Amino acid sequence: MPLKHSSVTILIPLLSSLSGHLFGQAVSGTIVGTVHDASGAVVVGTRVTATSISTGIPQTTTSGTDGDYTISNLPPGDYKIAAQMNGFTTAVAARSTVQLQQTTRVDFTLNPGVVNQEVNVTGAPSLVQSTTSDLLSPA
Repeated sequence: MPLKHSSVTILIPLLSSLSGHLFGQAVSGTIVGTVHDASGAVVVGTRVTATSISTGIPQTTTSGTDGDYTISNLPPGDYKIAAQMNGFTTAVAARSTVQLQQTTRVDFTLNPGVVNQEVNVTGAPSLVQSTTSDLLSPA
């Protein structure tokens, strides 16, 4: 049975309204959280990075004046999340799962510490020959 003009007039707006819902579906998730220091105060300007464990692709944001951060549009999967701020040790959540159209909360508490530590090795090299059992004489 062929469609009449009035049927087409009703059908087109119906299909148009459905297409918006089809394209509006999210194919990602979000990670949110708050960064505090050991005393419980919020830490502003903390760099928070979510790195996909399967792809190694990072996404980074910075905590706001309330210590909150949001990383959105993350493909579903497992992420390593790190919070870094000068004067504090880096805090890491080794595996957090992001699910489709879900929000995952990961809060951090940063402890005071040195950001970069340097290890200095001093002393003379070993006098043992590593390929034979012979001892080397000092120069």
